Amino acid sequence: DEARAEMLREVRAAASLSHPNVVRVFGAERSGGQFLISMEYIRGYGLGEILDALRASGKEVPLGVLIRLMMQACEALDYAQRAVDISGEPLGLIHRNISPESLKLDEEGYLRVIDFGLSTFAHAEDATLPGQVKGSLAYMPLEQMRGHPLDIRSDIFCLAMTFFEVFTLETPRKARNIKAAFDEALEMASVGKLSEYRSCPKELEDIFAKATSREPEERYDSGRSLYCAL
Repeated sequence: DEARAEMLREVRAAASLSHPNVVRVFGAERSGGQFLISMEYIRGYGLGEILDALRASGKEVPLGVLIRLMMQACEALDYAQRAVDISGEPLGLIHRNISPESLKLDEEGYLRVIDFGLSTFAHAEDATLPGQVKGSLAYMPLEQMRGHPLDIRSDIFCLAMTFFEVFTLETPRKARNIKAAFDEALEMASVGKLSEYRSCPKELEDIFAKATSREPEERYDSGRSLYCAL
């Protein structure tokens, strides 16, 4: 019952979002005991697919393209952070699972954030069931592994970890289970130096260090602030 109520709440929240960088959710219905969610179809490729192709071809994402894509993602997160319901009350949405699998590029090169199915109301008491950690370990902030309350700064962390991989073509963490990922995250002050993998401006390196700071209060506090820094 809790999972069903959570899914319905999140579908309704996602259906209220309308932004060029967010995949539209049109609605949901029950069929044969399952929920079917109707979404906008994007003709293009997932960021994970593009990463695989880059690694196979030995090519790198140009710096200007990387920054442009990051800025589009920031606009999506900023919009979701500021979203309100029909009565004007803040929805308090966070994504919780920004990763290469939740970002897609259409054929014109525009980035879209998909799968708000793991997003949650920031203040909902039953948003996370006890003992469950939702999200991708390679990109997850320490506070999420600890089961602490999340906010936009957690999404900022995941976004920067994702684009660290886009820039370097290296997975930001090597751990494959929650205990190893927690230990790895605990040891890291931030994701590491971009310049160890390829040349980049110091300003960009500083932005990634701030966005992936281990402590939330040291990160950017909105999609808009990270956008402006970029």
